[in-house]
Amino acid sequence: MAFFADNDMIALAMRVLQQAGYKVPRNVSMVGFDDLPFCTISSPPLTTVKAHNYEMGRAAVRRLMELVTYGGEYGTKTQVTSAFVLRDSVRDLRGTSLSVSE
Repeated sequence: MAFFADNDMIALAMRVLQQAGYKVPRNVSMVGFDDLPFCTISSPPLTTVKAHNYEMGRAAVRRLMELVTYGGEYGTKTQVTSAFVLRDSVRDLRGTSLSVSE
């Protein structure tokens, strides 16, 4: 079983799962989003997707300037890269064969 949370704060629900007897990552893998500082010290350290907030902010300001200058006659799509930060909250499945009962 695996969960991908909207953000790192929600991913801390792994603590509740652990209190209910689940082992992270053996029974449940958990991935967050943001790469907040506490991710490295949670137990286990949280796997997350690092959002490049500065670049997202720059893109938003650029788009706002375009809207002010040219109006909102057209739509745009903006893509900002992210990085997957692998830590210990995700089970390593390489080289294993899992059955449904696991």
